[in-house]
Amino acid sequence: MGCNSIKNNLSKDDIISDIKLCLGADIYRENVFVLAEGAGDVSFLRKFLSENVLLYESYDGKIGVEVIVNEVFGEYINVIGIRDKDYEIGNSGEKIFKYDYCCLEMMIISNDDVFESVCSEYYNGKENHIVLRMHILKELRLLSVLRMLSSGNGWNLIFRGLSISKALNKDKEKLNYGDLLYELNNRNRGFLSRYATELIGHNWAKEFRYEELLDVTQGHDFSMLFTALCEINKEASIKSVKYDVIEGSLRCGFRKEDFSKTGLYKHILDYGGRYNLNILCC
Repeated sequence: MGCNSIKNNLSKDDIISDIKLCLGADIYRENVFVLAEGAGDVSFLRKFLSENVLLYESYDGKIGVEVIVNEVFGEYINVIGIRDKDYEIGNSGEKIFKYDYCCLEMMIISNDDVFESVCSEYYNGKENHIVLRMHILKELRLLSVLRMLSSGNGWNLIFRGLSISKALNKDKEKLNYGDLLYELNNRNRGFLSRYATELIGHNWAKEFRYEELLDVTQGHDFSMLFTALCEINKEASIKSVKYDVIEGSLRCGFRKEDFSKTGLYKHILDYGGRYNLNILCC
């Protein structure tokens, strides 16, 4: 079972018009309208949603989710949104739901069974899935701290196009942080001022617990480093795989019973019960 309608690649005006039209035709107020952050979120969520749910891909990521749900349809309890938490503190209102940990990918990766299955399919190295996951989280700590500080301090650093695989020492299977900082500094016109350097160093020195690493690590960063490690350890006869394929495998491997154990599931279920809305099918 799944949602009865999926709307992708619509503009802001098209989404608003479509929801207004559907609201007008929904005489018994049975439908629920869910805004998801991106195409991957739509693919992931559709199998967990009831048949009366209409699922929309946002026109502008999490910003679009917030605008449609809280500003345009703020008074409608049956128009809700699901998005990444990223590095934001606090909530965005009771109609906006956020994935466990930093984002969708990290919520999935935190599941031992799912990550073990993906490792069995793509990773041919010596480490087990628990050790490998922690290794990746720790190697990405500097990049995660930079993302967190950029978000919290309004630095607006440009990370797009940053090559994690090029910064990877293939012999040691570790990231060269000097290469990462050099590339980021060049992309952002010398952002490494004395103040920024001191702030980065202070946060870099902090010890992060496992769940804290899940909270600060960006899912695509994890997928890219995991993909690079799979490439290093694969047999020569095995075809290379791209990180988006691995992310698709992560989404596919996350079952209804896995979803029912998440905080996201509980929050949506509680909201649906509070307002008598049929949102989830599991």
